[in-house]
Amino acid sequence: MDEINRPLRDLVTMMELQIQGMAEFQETQLEAKEALKDKDWPRLEKALHRLDFQAEGLSCLETRRNEIWTGIQWRTLGREGRFYETVSRLPAEFQESLTRLHRDLKLQAD
Repeated sequence: MDEINRPLRDLVTMMELQIQGMAEFQETQLEAKEALKDKDWPRLEKALHRLDFQAEGLSCLETRRNEIWTGIQWRTLGREGRFYETVSRLPAEFQESLTRLHRDLKLQAD
């Protein structure tokens, strides 16, 4: 059973980190916008550098999350499939948290 539980725990962690990272990215975007509005060029430059760094981190998290999710789908379905098709076949203890995190990621990305 740990064969599927470990990747599921890793997936939950990746999703939580991605949601947190996206929120921080949005905060930095607002900071950059304010610096631009205030014509505070040093502050804008710092914010832009932070955005680059945060974007790289988010990209790594996205790649890793997709790798984990694809592996879970292959173990569960024997192929790649739709989110809800897969999540309904996972252990009950993960279904609610993954569904909530999936929804939160979608909302955060909009």
